[in-house]
Amino acid sequence: MSPRPAGPDPAGRSPAAGQRGQTAAPPDPAAGAAVPPGAAAQARSGGWAAAAAKYAPVGLAAAVMAVLGIWGLARDSSMGNDEVATRWAALLSLRDLAHLLNTVDAVHGLYYLIMHVWVAVGSSPTVLRIPSVLAMVAAVALTAILARRLTGSGWAALFAGLIMALTPVITFYAQTARSYAMVVTCVLAATLALLHALDGEVTGAAGPVLARRWVLYGVLVTLGGYLNELSLLVLAAHGVTVLLARYDRRVLRHWAAAAAAAVLVLPLVILSIRENRAVHWITRPGLADLRILFQDYFGVTAAAGILVFACAVVAVLPPDGWWRRRRAAAGRPAAGDESGTGAVPGTGAASGADAVPGTGAASGTGPVSGAGAASGAGAVPGAGAASGAGAVPGAGAQPGSGTAALSATAAWIARASLNDTAARNGAGPEAGPPAEEPWWSSGGISLPSVAAPLLVVPAALLFGESLVAPPLYVDRYVLYGEAGAALLAGAGMYRIGRWLRDRANQGALLWVPGVAVCVLALLLQLGPQHSIRTPESRSYDFGSASRFVGAHARAGDGVLFFGTFYRKARLGYPGDFAKLSDFAMAVSPQQAGTFRGRDKPFRLVEPLILRHERIWVIGKDPSDLRPTGEYGAESLELKTNFRLVRKHRFRGMVVTLWQRR
Repeated sequence: MSPRPAGPDPAGRSPAAGQRGQTAAPPDPAAGAAVPPGAAAQARSGGWAAAAAKYAPVGLAAAVMAVLGIWGLARDSSMGNDEVATRWAALLSLRDLAHLLNTVDAVHGLYYLIMHVWVAVGSSPTVLRIPSVLAMVAAVALTAILARRLTGSGWAALFAGLIMALTPVITFYAQTARSYAMVVTCVLAATLALLHALDGEVTGAAGPVLARRWVLYGVLVTLGGYLNELSLLVLAAHGVTVLLARYDRRVLRHWAAAAAAAVLVLPLVILSIRENRAVHWITRPGLADLRILFQDYFGVTAAAGILVFACAVVAVLPPDGWWRRRRAAAGRPAAGDESGTGAVPGTGAASGADAVPGTGAASGTGPVSGAGAASGAGAVPGAGAASGAGAVPGAGAQPGSGTAALSATAAWIARASLNDTAARNGAGPEAGPPAEEPWWSSGGISLPSVAAPLLVVPAALLFGESLVAPPLYVDRYVLYGEAGAALLAGAGMYRIGRWLRDRANQGALLWVPGVAVCVLALLLQLGPQHSIRTPESRSYDFGSASRFVGAHARAGDGVLFFGTFYRKARLGYPGDFAKLSDFAMAVSPQQAGTFRGRDKPFRLVEPLILRHERIWVIGKDPSDLRPTGEYGAESLELKTNFRLVRKHRFRGMVVTLWQRR
């Protein structure tokens, strides 16, 4: 195996072109340059320094997410609507759980099964949230790994992971006992598996190894689909990434075959369609939903959102001086590569770049590049450009060939050596056509070609579907798009740091912009971070309402739920309702296979009302209901024969106590 081209060091710095004993600097990975096939796995340096450079960014970002996940996890033991559903379903017997899933909420069936096992550890709200915290810590770690793999920079990995962890919506769902954190983890793991598989295609991995990588990808996609079927929209984003790489049809066929594993989710999709009444509350999205989605992805406060968004924009800009070099190249004939092959833009990964154990890939394996640059030019841009990183082309052999990969790397090394020799002799770098093409036309895999589709495509598809068909768009269903925003923002910070470092010739400036942005992202969103750890952060505060009832209830009191949705208070906190009689209930939620159960008609409820001295009402306020509306007859009966003695408003509901006159 040929030696690896020199790449950014663990701090994200690229070796300067022309330095003795080094090859020419690679292109700026944050600008979208693709990575040469298998380049990151070609050589590794040992020692604790290399290990620290490899794992420290990932570990630090994951640790920050763990701290944020643990902070305020109890939330006064209050649960919202979804968490009450999770707790009650997880505590059901498997027979009753199957009955529930056959009626409603099949989309969360796998998650309920996982939690059915987890409640053996405990069923308190805090314990129920721990799996989500762990899943989000893994998601942040995967984000950092992806950033490192796609840029070769530890700094870009650290910045991307921190931005992900510091985004309030990520903490919100890390502290929610629901499947969304696990979905994000599955999507990012599938994305990493895709990069491993594509790397194997280009480097000519053995057939069984390649098959295992594609099977792993299909399994992770399917697993994500069973946690939430709308996670399958990530296949569209991955498809765009593969198309941008411009690989041959064989690679496309392999990806399509692996993606076809999603057909295994079809039974769940059919069952969910039958249960579509469970999502009747979803309305068509509008501009307000776009604003919320922007806040989810980039930051809750305007200042933080604009700052992070600006960094993400920097990551998708063309390479430094691309327009100028393009105009200059238009005025002279392009120098052709001696072999006549097309250029493959690339960048070397850092020594000891990320490897993922258990994938079958060599430690440090990096993403892959496509065959041939968009321009088709085989010439090599000079080293020592103003940006501090010249383009790194490779041979334009067909992807998937191991010989082609070695030839590409060998050609890169040979040309870089010529530039290095010329620089030592005082000569300028070799002349050639413009530097690497922008990521959208250069071919190969780059950070923008992975992150931008992940950010845009799933949300756009779901948003568009909800405008023309029965709406399904809810921002949390495409929460995983935030990882795309974090990847772009991290790469943008790293790129800004490179610009400042190269122009001021101060190495410390490489990390200063990223650190400053991450600190500001934390400080500007401390208020929202605190707010999401309060019971009022959820749409319904069943915990506070239930504790209020439990503290003031007497044996023999009755309770009415206006309407049946609010019976979730009793499902989530049965101990607080031990003294109360739910006399209006005809069929229990467990028997009905729903979270609501069914109530008796008013003609049967009316005499039962008159048998009670005190009645609690949870949900709507009887005083505000008209006699002809829903629960109007019950309200009129209460106002006629009872007097209001207590009234307290909680998030999403009103609790009243009525005393017999």
